[in-house]
Formats: sequence, structure tokens, C-alpha cells
Amino acid sequence: MNVRELRQDPITGLYVAIAEGRSKRPNGDFLPENPKVLPDKDIECFFCPGNENATPPEIWAYRQGGFWWVRGVPNKFPIFSGGNGLEQKVADAEHDENIFYNSRSINGRHDVIVDTPRHNEELHQRDEGQIRESLWFYKELLAGERKGEQIKYVLIFKNRGELAAGSLEHPHTQFIVSPIPMPEITDEIAGASRYFIGENRARIQGQCGYCNVLLHELQVKDKQGVESDRHRVIDENPFFVAFAPYASRTPFEMMVIPKMHQADYDMISDVEATHLARVVQNIFRKLERTFPNVSYNFGLHTAPLNSGVKSHYHWHLEVAPVLKRDGGLERFGRIPVNPISPEKAAYTLNLNHQP
Repeated sequence: MNVRELRQDPITGLYVAIAEGRSKRPNGDFLPENPKVLPDKDIECFFCPGNENATPPEIWAYRQGGFWWVRGVPNKFPIFSGGNGLEQKVADAEHDENIFYNSRSINGRHDVIVDTPRHNEELHQRDEGQIRESLWFYKELLAGERKGEQIKYVLIFKNRGELAAGSLEHPHTQFIVSPIPMPEITDEIAGASRYFIGENRARIQGQCGYCNVLLHELQVKDKQGVESDRHRVIDENPFFVAFAPYASRTPFEMMVIPKMHQADYDMISDVEATHLARVVQNIFRKLERTFPNVSYNFGLHTAPLNSGVKSHYHWHLEVAPVLKRDGGLERFGRIPVNPISPEKAAYTLNLNHQP
């Protein structure tokens, strides 16, 4: 199947160019990785056990005695820090050339979650229980931020590898609390709201667009069969589905979404957390077997805390492997170009389903 078309995201309305065959042009192959063998423990790594005093004071941890398996610490080099995030400044005419511009202090929080004590244990190598502990840690941090009436924008993300801007080798996740809206989440919420009031292709009203996308993806899979290259589902269990989005912006992009409608990630139950860990483990093992040592960005999209967004938004995880460089159309036209269809991506990942 060779696909060359513009596809529109049903929620945000944004277009993506699916242009298979582009990888055959000069220098168009997927970016190579440079594998590096890491030790189980690095005595110079301040995230490794025994070096806890090298990090800022611990804010939260899962530990028993002197042994920990997940811990959170403030970022030594935060983007957001201090204050309540409400201070806003207007350029002072006495000190600036004009008062045309305005700015605000970068207040908020920027923490680091150390995902595992082992220096070289990436997601595809962890057992289900360890992944579940990290995912539950996210939930508890979010629940802790749900205090007070102020709306808080929270982003939880992971950068693995140099091509994905991963600056440290030890597996870790970043937790940011921002005083201003996150543009991508804002676009998703706005699109989901439009869908909910009936501004969609089917003119359906009062339904979550993400729930309908999920229903459609499962129907296509059931109709085509699990071995087909015509559907986009990568993994499924009673509570979650992982699939390659119809309008995937990057090669081998994946989304994990709960089957039950939930706007807020911190509402997941014990049972759901276990099944989520199982899906995350499966898709990262498939990704690693397809592209060993691949760089990727992994992020949680959840409704802003205390925002009242419930009926039309649906939390989800996104995985974006870094396999290509952006060109002028992406940078200046803001139209992503994906050289592989999500159907082919899902089929390729599913071929690598054996341990």
C-alpha cells in the first residue's frame, strides 16, 4: 500500500501529509541511532542509588528502608520554578523603548521523576510491576496538584535519546506545572469541544470525539482481522487500546487511550493502572524490536486540573519516535510530513510481536 494524501485529525482539524515513498529520496531514510552500552549503575550519575545527596531534596518516593524504586526531585535546571504563576509584567516605559510587549514570570514547578534505580533500564526492559509503579507515581503527583481552585496546566513527558533531546542517560520523566495553557492540549480541548457540540463530519452531538475515534479504530480492526495491514491497532486489552492515529504526524506515532471515558489521568483505578502498564510494556517492546535504541518523546495529555473539563476531553498517552528530520513544510508551513502510513506502521510493529 502506497499512500500519498492529506489526512485531517478529527479532533483538532489539523492536516498531516502522508507521503510514502519520500524515504526513497536522497538522505530520506530514517535517522540512524548510535547504540551505547550502559552499565547497570554509574557511580557518577546523580540519579543512581547511593548518590541521592547529589540531587535536590526528595519530594516523593516509593521506598522501603534505604531502597527506592521510583523517586521525584526538583529539577536542578528548571524552566518553571517558584511563585504561584499569576504574576504578570508589562514592559516599563522608563526602562524599555515602548510598552508594546508584555511578559510574565516563569512560575510553576519543574520536577524530575527517576523512573528506576537501574541506570540502563529502559521501558522495554522493565517488568510490568515497575512500569505500573511509575504510572501510579504520575497519578499521585497529579492528585497532589489538584489542591486549591487555581487551574493548573500539567505536562508529564519523557525524552529518550539524543535525537529526542534526552540530556541524561539514566531513565527519567519530567513533570511540569505551568501557569499558562499548553498550546497542544488547548487545541485538543477546543477541538474536542467543537466535536461535542456537533461540529464533526457525522454531525454527532453530545459525544466525546476520542471515544468515537476509539470505537472506529476497533471496528476497523475487527472488520479487517488482526493480521491485516489495513487497520491501525497495535495493542489492546479490556481497558486500553494502543493505535497509530489516522493522521499520524510522525513515523510510527502511537496513542494509548482508555476505553472508559475519563478526562483526568489521576482518576485511573488500581486495575486500570495494571492494564495500562501492560499496554505500555507491549508497545515499547514492539518499538524496540523494530527500531533498536530508538529516540522518542513520550507524553501524557490530561485535562487541566480544576478546569471542569469532563464530558468532551479524554486523556491519552502519546509516543513519538524520532526517525526523521523536519523540513521547510513542517517548520514554516506547520504541516507535518509523514513518510509512512499509520496502517503500514501498525502492521510493521505488529510483525514484531514475539518476545
